Amino acid sequence: MKLPPPSDPLWSDIVTGRRKVAFEFLAARMLVTRLQMTAMRDKSLQNVSLLAGQLHELFAANSTLPVAKKDLAKLGL
Repeated sequence: MKLPPPSDPLWSDIVTGRRKVAFEFLAARMLVTRLQMTAMRDKSLQNVSLLAGQLHELFAANSTLPVAKKDLAKLGL
C-alpha cells in the first residue's frame, strides 16, 4: 500500500478537523486529538504541514498492522 505524501490535503484535513475519521488504531486516535488541539492554537500553514507530517509518519511506520490497515481503508487508501 502506498500512502499519499505528507503534503497531500488528506492529512491536513484530518489535522485541522475538516475531515472527521473515527480511527480504531489507538495511537492514531491519541495523536489526532493532540494534533487537532495544536492546530487550533496555531493555524499557520507551516504548523499544519508539520502536524500533517506527523500523522503521515505514524501511518507509514505502522501500515502493516491490521488495525492501521482498517483505518487507512476508511480513508480510501
